[in-house]
Amino acid sequence: MKLLISIVTYKSDINVLENIIRNLGTNKDYIISIFDNSSSQAISRISLKYNCYYFKSHNIGFGAGHNKNVEMIFRKFK
Repeated sequence: MKLLISIVTYKSDINVLENIIRNLGTNKDYIISIFDNSSSQAISRISLKYNCYYFKSHNIGFGAGHNKNVEMIFRKFK
């Protein structure tokens, strides 16, 4: 069983987000999933660079973004 690290963003500073993901390192024991409430191209590129799962939408809120992350990852790894 893996740990899900759920990140919800809204117009986040791309440098801060990249530093967080880079500092987490590459570990097979967890999955990083990013839910982007602002649909940023820069955040999409960061998720590809670090092999994170990426979901985007209009701004549905912080809590709902985490719920969507969990829902989408659960569907993917059922």
